[in-house]
Amino acid sequence: MKRNYTIPLANINGLYSVFFMPVFAYTTVYLLHLGLSNSKIGMLLAAANLIAVVSQPLVASVADRRIRTHKGLLLIQTLMICAQCAVLLFVPLPIWLHAVFFAANIVLLYTMQPLVNALAVDIMARGGQINFGIARAASSLYYSAATLIFGSILVKTGMHLVPASMILLGALFLTAMYFFRPQLDPPHTYSESEDLQSHFFSRYPIFVPVLVGIVGIYFNYSIFNNYAIHIVRHLGGDSSQLGVALSIASFSEIPAMISFNYLLRRFGATRLFQLSSVFYGIKMLLIMLSGSIPMLYLAQTTQALSYGLYSTSSVYFVDGMMNPNDRSKGQAFITSACYSRKCLSRALRWRLSRSLWGALYDGRGSGGFGAGSRSDPQRYRLKKKAKTSSRPRLVNRVLVCSLQYILSAL
Repeated sequence: MKRNYTIPLANINGLYSVFFMPVFAYTTVYLLHLGLSNSKIGMLLAAANLIAVVSQPLVASVADRRIRTHKGLLLIQTLMICAQCAVLLFVPLPIWLHAVFFAANIVLLYTMQPLVNALAVDIMARGGQINFGIARAASSLYYSAATLIFGSILVKTGMHLVPASMILLGALFLTAMYFFRPQLDPPHTYSESEDLQSHFFSRYPIFVPVLVGIVGIYFNYSIFNNYAIHIVRHLGGDSSQLGVALSIASFSEIPAMISFNYLLRRFGATRLFQLSSVFYGIKMLLIMLSGSIPMLYLAQTTQALSYGLYSTSSVYFVDGMMNPNDRSKGQAFITSACYSRKCLSRALRWRLSRSLWGALYDGRGSGGFGAGSRSDPQRYRLKKKAKTSSRPRLVNRVLVCSLQYILSAL
């Protein structure tokens, strides 16, 4: 009889999501508080995501070869993040070094995500029973509750809450991982001959177009995350309203995740994977049309059929496509594709204050979220710079072409 590990794995997924939350939702706010400009933030985050893109498959390859278990790697990375957050909290550092330490935490957190997904796949492959939809639903539930609470507390306590909360949440995640000791069948031994006979992408040729599609489809989603705080502030809100918006999105994911096993049997992982990309586009359209906080909240509800389906279907999509000794690497490449589009969007953000994107997101006029005026110096400066520079369009084109070349080379 298979042992059911849904509840402990749901707790691990949930704690990872809240451990990740301060970085994912409040990086821009935190770095602006340090005194970094938008262009420097864009450079820093683009570099962090680029390093994460490269490191994720490498770490996953180590996990696939069983040199270290998924659990061991996750424990090591969590300890490193907590130690670095303690340095940020208690040691006075120059602004540039503070930012570098924070970027290192981003890289480590991003590298953990495919390992968390692969942990569930490995347990199922070794005789454990998991309802992965419920496990991911717990992740959204934890995240939504955390963002709702965190945004309100952040307004009252200040930005030191970001590294302090990461220490606390990291300790909780570390405890849950340490005491998670499933009784599983011995891992199967797979021959390395197949790895030596062909390259990873030669074995799975359809996987390259999938990665390119992920980069393209979720590019706008990443731009929204970069500018969420600016959008909310223009609509009359602050960090508290940003927390509510993120909570609405996370709560919306839960029904789709809980019902995922039924949807998987009914439609299959591939169709659900495709459907999620359509709803990412719908979400971005609704956000662009938002002229008030309630409209933004409404747009966030489409998260149910965008990320709600994507986060679960992508794992099963890779699991069904790949050999067992390639699954961790496959999960890592899927995650790397997500962060590749973040690299692009954040590199574009480096020049965004003087580009067409800046005019679009910070100067759309009174009908949407980006109206720029002299009454708001931040948006007026961005809009003014967008009008006074002609070079960024060429820079943006070069960045886009460079990314396309890198992806085609894979």
